[in-house]
Amino acid sequence: MAKIKVLDPDTVSLVAAGEVIERPISVVKELVENALDAQARQVVVQIEKDFHSITVTDDGHGLAAEDVPLAFQRHATSKIATAADLERILSLGFRGEALPSIAAVSRLIMKTREPTAEEGTLIEIAGGEVLRLEAVGAPAGTQVTVRELFFNVPARRKFLSSWRTESGLVSDFLQHLALAWPEVSFRFWLAEREVFHTPGTGLLPALTAIYGAEIAAALRPLQAERGELRVNGFLGPPQLARGRRRHQVIVINRRLVQHYAIAQAVAETFGRLLPEGKHPLFVLFLDLPPQLVDVNVHPRKTVVRLANEREVLSLCREAAKRALWGEKPKLSPPSSPAAPVSWERALRSLRSVVQETAIGEQRVAETLSPYFLSSPLVAVSALTYLAFLPPVYLLAQGPDGLYVVDQHAAHERVLFEKYARAAEGQGVPGQMLLEPVLVPLKGREAEELADCVRRFGFELEPFGRDAVLLRAIPAEMELAAARLLLEDLIAAWDKLLPPHRERELLALMACHGAVRAGDRLSPPVAQELLDQLLSCQEPTVCPHGRPTFICFPYRELNQRLGRS
Repeated sequence: MAKIKVLDPDTVSLVAAGEVIERPISVVKELVENALDAQARQVVVQIEKDFHSITVTDDGHGLAAEDVPLAFQRHATSKIATAADLERILSLGFRGEALPSIAAVSRLIMKTREPTAEEGTLIEIAGGEVLRLEAVGAPAGTQVTVRELFFNVPARRKFLSSWRTESGLVSDFLQHLALAWPEVSFRFWLAEREVFHTPGTGLLPALTAIYGAEIAAALRPLQAERGELRVNGFLGPPQLARGRRRHQVIVINRRLVQHYAIAQAVAETFGRLLPEGKHPLFVLFLDLPPQLVDVNVHPRKTVVRLANEREVLSLCREAAKRALWGEKPKLSPPSSPAAPVSWERALRSLRSVVQETAIGEQRVAETLSPYFLSSPLVAVSALTYLAFLPPVYLLAQGPDGLYVVDQHAAHERVLFEKYARAAEGQGVPGQMLLEPVLVPLKGREAEELADCVRRFGFELEPFGRDAVLLRAIPAEMELAAARLLLEDLIAAWDKLLPPHRERELLALMACHGAVRAGDRLSPPVAQELLDQLLSCQEPTVCPHGRPTFICFPYRELNQRLGRS
């Protein structure tokens, strides 16, 4: 008896649906991408609590009455016609599996009308079976409502994550898509609350709507071009780095994708400016020849394969380096190896070594063999400020050599010990805000968080189930830095046990309050920072364990500069 059997159509449809529709975010993704392919300029997504219903409304070109039934047949599509079209795909969807896959595992109602049609069409489907198909009055565009998702496949519902996790995935995806399509107005409602609304007037307004005006103003434009390859977008400076990659947006030929190698190429340009476990914020648009991009790698189409990946990564590094460091002048070599070398020339030589790579400290260590001081810095009588070495180093003269001080790490140590002393006493002083700032919590306990951060200068007021109002921030800290600090703490809240939360908060406060790469301190302020570092109990490392300075002994400088 034959063991291989052909599956019945119902089973085939459920298997196919499982490849495309794995969880609620899959439904949202497919419906919104259909709206974008329909040239919509306004997209509204409304989700009821626990995903009782998902509704996506757009003002796109809609469907003709005769096309509505075909749209729910597998592999029926208007986006490709022949196998050759697969090599030059410009639309987001193209295989005709989204709508039939959604309809196979839900109760779905679609209303749609072409702008030139006098009436629209309504179709109702449950578990893949058409229940109604009729003419109705409808606005131009399409509205799809999905109810009782996975009602006929309870096993799939059983393995969904919590409402908070699933809705968080949807929210992150829609934010990224709104940035990927900034010319489209997106409005997202979750459990009867508007999460965000982008105006559809460009990338900067979209960034402002998603991240806030303070963060949008700090972003740096990013652009590079090489032949047919183009990349542009915005890159966040080191102070905007986050503990997760959820603020990294990669768009290839208008398609929102995940690409670890591209994200890593951008991160590499920061080098040691990024603390361990932090990831840069960026929005990256890549325009590549369609025939070099394979989008048919995965059913969800979130992963692409690039035929020229090495060139693309090189271009991304170049664009990020320009945005982060700017154009660097080429240094002229000495006229003769035996020429006398002045102190100023020694500084220029050291500058070229550090700036040659983003990972400045590592390259200096390999080139000049500096040593990290093992004895406490308090044994040093004084450090005298000499100069600023971009992007983040202070050069200082000490009794035993030239000191290169990481101004961010040094200021972190100073602030950490300052905040720790204040917390042990009456608490870190706070400053009230003129207007409170709404901060989402995504289901975490507002009361517990408010109690933890109160003596560190924050004042939080519960605002509904999933948000707090930020009414006061630590004194001498900017609002943007305080808000990012609070978001980082919320993101790490579940991973931190109560005994470690206060120290982590102190370290985060010091990190967000410290001077940044690119900040040029005046000589008196730089000298004051060095003096404050000398008085710290643990001056040699920042709160995260990175060294605050390295020392080049005079004997080695003399040897290197031919004076021994």
